[in-house]
Amino acid sequence: MDDNSFSNRVGNIGLFGNSIKLNGYNYDMLYGYATDLAARLKENGRVGKVGIFGGTVGWKLSTDEYFIDYDMAELASFGLTLADAYDALVSRLYMSNVGSIYSDGVKMDLKLVSKARDYFEVWNLWNEYMVIGGKNMRFADLGTISKRNSGNDIYRENQQYVLTVKYEYVGSSRQSDKFYKGELDRMNEEVLPVGYRASDERDNWFFSFGRNNGLYIGLLLIVVAIIYFICAMLFESFIYPLLIIGLIPISFIGVFLIFAITGFRFDQGGFASLGMLSGIAVNAGIYLINEYTRQARLKRYRGCKLYIRAFNHRIIPILLTVLSTILGLVPFLTEGDKDVFWFAFALGTMGGLLFSIVALVIFMPVWMPMPQRGK
Repeated sequence: MDDNSFSNRVGNIGLFGNSIKLNGYNYDMLYGYATDLAARLKENGRVGKVGIFGGTVGWKLSTDEYFIDYDMAELASFGLTLADAYDALVSRLYMSNVGSIYSDGVKMDLKLVSKARDYFEVWNLWNEYMVIGGKNMRFADLGTISKRNSGNDIYRENQQYVLTVKYEYVGSSRQSDKFYKGELDRMNEEVLPVGYRASDERDNWFFSFGRNNGLYIGLLLIVVAIIYFICAMLFESFIYPLLIIGLIPISFIGVFLIFAITGFRFDQGGFASLGMLSGIAVNAGIYLINEYTRQARLKRYRGCKLYIRAFNHRIIPILLTVLSTILGLVPFLTEGDKDVFWFAFALGTMGGLLFSIVALVIFMPVWMPMPQRGK
């Protein structure tokens, strides 16, 4: 299968599904290589969004700036230099602090500002004729004006600067992997000099079930088994523990849903949140079933009224537990662009806890067994 073949399978769509990590000792040179790589990626018809980010983070876009790529041959043909273009822009956008004065004992800063600064914008760059080096012309005649991402934080690993070129690829996973590996090999073998390297960023942050699936699934099964036996002894029943265990996969839906909505990469932090939820999500079920069986022994209510009574008694401590856990995880979200593991862990746990409330309202009352007579 090549890139020109038809496929109705669409993979890797979302917020930058692929990432190539670049390392080097000179930040300016590294950014130049990243820019060239991004431009090459855009030439492929199957590539959508392309962005350059500091470090390995791609869950949010950096700020934007307008960039003028001057045509040096065109400048020379008009007898102009980059300094002439810069002076023309400064005359429109100039602003400088020139001192300060005191008025009624209050210090006030004085600024010298060009009167054109308030109305000058991108449209003027494209269409307005202005004096550039003594000639009336437009900036659009001297180069290409485009918007690009900027404002990346500067990251370093092992004394090397780190930039990540992220893009989304529309096509099958086989096509995507072939294109990805081709660009990775081209950068390392043909483009980057000694001291610079392109690496597979997916190896660092992308969670692969094929690599450690036996270990991870085995650990989850052990957790589920322990919870089942503890609940079986607590309630002296084989049915109620199954209902509690059912809350775990339902809360997992919330984890995958919130990652899909936010577009953030599901990695080891996301998987850790699954383990966390395996212990926390069942807590609400234990609360409810304990109250349910207690109300059943009083024999005051039956059927739906029995569950509603138990729900009303326990929903407040359950919501307080969920809310306090979510608030405790909020600080990890504020550092998400610097610590990807803990951000994914907090995000997944929050989504799972919120979705577990849905299970209490819909899943548990439908499958809750009626208490045995005499109990």
